[in-house]
Amino acid sequence: MKVRFKQQVAIGPYVVDLLVPTRNLIIECDGDYWHSIPGVVKRDRIRDCYLKSKGYRMLRLWEHEIH
Repeated sequence: MKVRFKQQVAIGPYVVDLLVPTRNLIIECDGDYWHSIPGVVKRDRIRDCYLKSKGYRMLRLWEHEIH
């Protein structure tokens, strides 16, 4: 089964890493260092809430998981 996705898509004020439009699924690839900083963690939560309110499902993958 082939899954079509788009990279670097603007949704409202945000640009998401990957979007699978047929599933309303956003996939974010988070760097281990950057996305563990407290201020960035808070910003990510706010971002996720906004995107979920628009009907998207979120999947965040850590850098170490991707490698």
